[in-house]
Amino acid sequence: MLIVHTELSGPPTAIHDQIAREQGVTEVEFWDAHRSTPTLQVLQQYDIVFAFDAGGDWNDPLAMGNVLADYEDGGGVVVVGDAAWYNYYHWYLEGRWMFDGYSPYGLTIQNLYDFNTACITDKSHPLMAGVNELTAQNRNGVTLASEATAVALWTDGPPAVAYKTNNDRMAVGINAPLGNTGEFSADWGRVIVNAGRWLLNCGPLPTPAPTPTPTPGVCQLRVLIAYSDYALDFEPDALAPPNIARTRHCAGRLFRCLERHPPAVCTKPV
Repeated sequence: MLIVHTELSGPPTAIHDQIAREQGVTEVEFWDAHRSTPTLQVLQQYDIVFAFDAGGDWNDPLAMGNVLADYEDGGGVVVVGDAAWYNYYHWYLEGRWMFDGYSPYGLTIQNLYDFNTACITDKSHPLMAGVNELTAQNRNGVTLASEATAVALWTDGPPAVAYKTNNDRMAVGINAPLGNTGEFSADWGRVIVNAGRWLLNCGPLPTPAPTPTPTPGVCQLRVLIAYSDYALDFEPDALAPPNIARTRHCAGRLFRCLERHPPAVCTKPV
């Protein structure tokens, strides 16, 4: 995953750490879009791009919006956060992503400064899988774009999380400031990762099976065979004996769709 930000105080580590703790995430990197705009070739190295404006302005909001649209058209997962819709100076995104039907929200000049806890209106939606609470302040008074759908709403009116389809691709909008100012809490990192799980068709990661109580005189082994060379067409299950944890490739570097099985039990006493 690539976090494209405009933070003036340094990389947004809090949301980075939330994302990195999620199951299946193998890499989270930064791009400072206050200094320069990433190329399409840079974005295409990642399964998800999370782009947001936090305090600093975009180096080139027009180019940033255009490259996000190009990336989404090519199958990349785009998640955009505040203040990409705040209609002031160079804080808002421009280009095709903002004005050609990709964005779930329209531009606004309204700020909502109070802390608020969102109402999750569709708990069954993949974006909300495992999400218990979403809290933030200094949000934008955005409205839904035509044909966009919200899955969480702030109790004072605006949408908190929404998605929109354009050219047979979907993008997700997060109406919350997820930068270094400490204006958010709860499960925002999970929402971002859920976008990838959903739109890359990985499905939810399974709940790990409870660890069984060891039997006296018996040792227990857990083995994980992981591979990353997609040029090789081999099946890791062929190398693993029965009842061993296994992996299978799913849609790029970011996700490993895990199949968990009971641990193998060896017969040698300990």
